[in-house]
Amino acid sequence: MAEAPFDADKLTPMMRQYREAKAAIPPDAVLLFRLGDFYEEFFEDAERVSKVLELVLTKRQGYPMCGFPYHALESYLPRLIAAGLKVGIAEQMEDPKLAQGIVKRQITRIVTPGTVTDGTLLDSGSNNFLAAAAREKDAFALALLDVSTGEFSATLLPAAADLAGELARFKVRECLVASGVRAELAAELPDSESSHLLWTECPDFDFDP
Repeated sequence: MAEAPFDADKLTPMMRQYREAKAAIPPDAVLLFRLGDFYEEFFEDAERVSKVLELVLTKRQGYPMCGFPYHALESYLPRLIAAGLKVGIAEQMEDPKLAQGIVKRQITRIVTPGTVTDGTLLDSGSNNFLAAAAREKDAFALALLDVSTGEFSATLLPAAADLAGELARFKVRECLVASGVRAELAAELPDSESSHLLWTECPDFDFDP
């Protein structure tokens, strides 16, 4: 779903700051924007986050908005990651009571399902694999990395179905994939597996040997 059209000239300074922070994170990531005692989400992010977290969707300046208390981040962030979302977090960099004008904010963390290292977001009983997949001549190349433990492996597989089977077997959370290969792999995965796997498309030249 595309974001609702908006008039940039009518946005408040804070909302313009939000748009700048949003532009600083991957385009498929949702932004948690610290406003006082809350993390707020706007536009399409508000619609996505409100569905995952079952939050009430309201409006600000006529645009979709939702939010949750900042102290609840450790409860809500795992649910967003488990839903296969990338999450960018913009924090307040100064005390609002001492700020002159709009409070300074900046992106302090970007969390994705495959790059989690925080123990509160990990299952201690299983690996958390980040995969990379690409076509290699008449075969498919697959690499697996658990960022939290350093475990790494790589292999060549004869067909897309075989690679998809490995993604499911290792319960991969996120897969870096060459453009044009994602659809072929996703078609081999059951919906129950594909729905919990985050695909991060990269340019073909990133996979050039």
